[in-house]
Amino acid sequence: MSNPSKFSIIAFIVLCYFFNISIAQEMRREGNEKYSKVRIFTTSDNDFKKIGNAGLFLDGGIYKKGLCFETWISESEMEMLKKSGVPFEITIDDWIKYYTEMQRINYISPNVALTDAYTIS
Repeated sequence: MSNPSKFSIIAFIVLCYFFNISIAQEMRREGNEKYSKVRIFTTSDNDFKKIGNAGLFLDGGIYKKGLCFETWISESEMEMLKKSGVPFEITIDDWIKYYTEMQRINYISPNVALTDAYTIS
């Protein structure tokens, strides 16, 4: 690699990859709760009231009015959601496993040289 900027980019990507893996492993070791992505089938405001009455307050996610609400929740929040009686499905079971796998899939080996897709003359 003759271009220092290409080497810097690859080094940065590799460093970020290993940093993210180590954080994910440390979070699991510390006993933090597992987070899952869920699709909650909320067809009315009454469903949100049921969820709130169970002690779960949703503060972020994707709302598709009349269809569902998608968000990430912890294991303890999952128990509250179950208690609410509102139907839901788990779309991603474990955030750390999912994120780690995405990092592995998107990993660029430092032995692979970055090349320009187009040559401009």
